[in-house]
Amino acid sequence: MDWIFYSAVMFVGSVVYYLLVKKVQDLGVDRYLYMATTSIVPAIAYALIGLIDGQSFIMSPLGFLIIFINAAFLNYFGSITGFIGIKTAPNAGYSVIIQKSYAIYTSILAVFLFDSELPFYKVLAILIILFFTGLIVIERSNEKFKIGKWVVYSFIAFLLFGGTTIAAKYAAKIGEDPNIFLFWVMLVTASISIVEALRNKSKITIKLNTKIIIWLFLMSASVTVFYWGKNLSSITAPNVGYTGAINASSNAALAIASALIYKQEFKLIKILGIFGVIAGLIVLIY
Repeated sequence: MDWIFYSAVMFVGSVVYYLLVKKVQDLGVDRYLYMATTSIVPAIAYALIGLIDGQSFIMSPLGFLIIFINAAFLNYFGSITGFIGIKTAPNAGYSVIIQKSYAIYTSILAVFLFDSELPFYKVLAILIILFFTGLIVIERSNEKFKIGKWVVYSFIAFLLFGGTTIAAKYAAKIGEDPNIFLFWVMLVTASISIVEALRNKSKITIKLNTKIIIWLFLMSASVTVFYWGKNLSSITAPNVGYTGAINASSNAALAIASALIYKQEFKLIKILGIFGVIAGLIVLIY
């Protein structure tokens, strides 16, 4: 299998995952139940991959420290704010495009942390992204422009998810296996989420039934596929920028799918903003 196949898996997995997040929200699933289930299947899947490959699950003390910070703070709170952003946005795709645009600042941080280059034309790409992001996040009400609360949650997720990327990059730099790293991150995230769900069980009003359990499983399975495709595409592609471009472009497909399936808002100015951000991201990552 080549990188094009893995990229296609990543693209479809991303769109399906975020559509399923919106689906379980419509079924009444709150953030506690969402957080308790979304990391379980990935943790099991990555554990099986590690066992099949005969990998060691022991990491360095620094590796475990990075995992704890990544899982307990960046990934956990990023997932919560991202969930709320998607739930409250007029179109799920608007929130996700903001959440996935963290290449804006991770590219700059990489210059200082990993001695990466950042040519002038990529600085221009960052400015393009900021401009078109403004078209997405600014809403008009009674002839006045405003920024909805969903934007705030989406930007918090944007910052935290970017942090998970930096953490994963650093872990790989010090020699930690990416698959084992993902396993521990998902396991710690799932453990914290389950404890929080048990502590707040009185706030969970929805009653689990076969239908909801199936949708939750499909959601958790789809994010597993998404991460699997993304990782393998990044490894096998002739240029990792190809993977990033395809992943960014999935947001446009998500916005269109959300409008068609869930009858969500899909204004022309927002469409322009989505494709403008994607164009900027493509320039940035090449």
